Amino acid sequence: MDSTPAARIAVRARFVPFIQRLIDQHRGTDHNVLMIAHGSLLYMMLPVVLCNITLAFAREQPMPNTAVIVAEECAAGLAGVEWCGVKI
Repeated sequence: MDSTPAARIAVRARFVPFIQRLIDQHRGTDHNVLMIAHGSLLYMMLPVVLCNITLAFAREQPMPNTAVIVAEECAAGLAGVEWCGVKI
């Protein structure tokens, strides 16, 4: 995945509204949303959309193939609650 600043800005411009639409569509329901994505995309964008995850945290935590990252809606948007089997 291209990691130039322009590429990150372009990805963010699409990813953040996509996540916001998912939140809006499922707010107030008992739905769970499963998203399958490329690890590089998650590495770049989870610190943007999860209020308690920083880029430094993401860099320090392994994200192997088929990793599961769990987030829940909170007052600030979304918060990570589990990263690859480890409670946050």
